[in-house]
Amino acid sequence: MKQMIDFTNSQNDNFDFAMFGIPKNVVEEMNLDYMLKDGLDKLVESQEMIKKCKNKVMILFDGYNEDRREIYEIFEVRDYIQALTLDFPYWFYFCSTDPKDGTLRVIHLAHCRFKNFGPGGAKVNVEDANKNYDFLLQHLIDFYSKYNLDKADLKIRITEVADYFRNSKVIPL
Repeated sequence: MKQMIDFTNSQNDNFDFAMFGIPKNVVEEMNLDYMLKDGLDKLVESQEMIKKCKNKVMILFDGYNEDRREIYEIFEVRDYIQALTLDFPYWFYFCSTDPKDGTLRVIHLAHCRFKNFGPGGAKVNVEDANKNYDFLLQHLIDFYSKYNLDKADLKIRITEVADYFRNSKVIPL
């Protein structure tokens, strides 16, 4: 059974993913501290935590179940993700690349103009997609340098992220 990380318990060494649920009121209030100080900043508190949380972060937005739009179509969610990314641009390192998890996909689509072509599929503006991908890729490279992480692992991670997007239903216009 999968276990969610408990950031309040530093003794918790074994977890399969770090799940963050963001309530609707947090999004509407643009309360970035909710995610930064109480969660994402903890991911970079130590070299050990950085390595433990690689490829394990998943984000859910609570309170939008009744909304018929895809989560990345909701303007306040898009605004929240864009603002959060300015303070924490390390999604390519921390987010899960499990094909069943759509966190990276949602983050990417929140930064791009797009057109829907069916449930779960979007045609993304190529210029926006490339600009966002390059932005996040540069921050991934900077992250490895800043925290003195293995350069061979960086190449692997870049491939994992590229494969995630190649296999998702996000296609250029």
